[in-house]
Amino acid sequence: MPTGCSTYAGAAFEGRTDSAVHARDLVSEFVARLRASAAFTVPAEALGAAMLVVTELVTNVVKHASGPCVLELEVASGALDISVWDTEPALPVMAAPDALRPSRHGLEIVHALSRAVTVEQRAGGKRVRASVPLT
Repeated sequence: MPTGCSTYAGAAFEGRTDSAVHARDLVSEFVARLRASAAFTVPAEALGAAMLVVTELVTNVVKHASGPCVLELEVASGALDISVWDTEPALPVMAAPDALRPSRHGLEIVHALSRAVTVEQRAGGKRVRASVPLT
């Protein structure tokens, strides 16, 4: 890997309605740095998937958790690992698929775009981690 190419980025958000916008900006800037380093080729489809996953995860924090969240991005094994930590101890529950339901499809989308999704309770809250393929 070329010198100066970081495969990690992170940021904290206050859990406001604009948090998902700032989270998407972080993903876009991170992928731009990866591409500029020539260490990684990230197709537009992979960037789009990563941005949608981050949007869904951070929006869930804004809707269902009271407090801040931390977003971490890391490249590992040909994927972008996206971790979102928040202060809500309750674990998210994916609703049964229902095309007629007007909302609550976020976790369905995250699972569809990710090679793996894990949810863990942590001291002071939980972490949701999704691994989005970069190929």
